Amino acid sequence: MIVYTQYEGSQLLVLIEMPCAQGLTFETDFKFYIDNWADHVHNVNPLIKEVHVLEPVDGNRVVRQEANVPTPLSNRITYCALYTNFNFRPNEHLFVLSTRGAEPRI
Repeated sequence: MIVYTQYEGSQLLVLIEMPCAQGLTFETDFKFYIDNWADHVHNVNPLIKEVHVLEPVDGNRVVRQEANVPTPLSNRITYCALYTNFNFRPNEHLFVLSTRGAEPRI
C-alpha cells in the first residue's frame, strides 16, 4: 500500500494506492464492505469508536465518525461524504471519503 498526503492550507488530502492481491476480487471481497462502510469500518480501523449514517447530501452517503485518540488529545469527530465510482475504468474502482460535501451536516 502506498499512501500519498498533500496539505492545501488547513486541508489534508490522503490518497491510498493498493495493488491487486492474488485471489481477491472486487465483487466478492470488497464491494459489500464499501456498500456497508458504517457497519464494517471498525474491523479495519480499531481507533473508530462509532459511526453514524446521516441523511445523504446530493445523493452521496454521509457519515459521522468518532475516533479514539491517545491522550492528551481528545477524540476526533469527522463528517465525511462517501463517494463511490465502481468500474470507472475496466477493473478499477474508486472509493473516496471527503469532508467536502458533508458541510451541510457539520
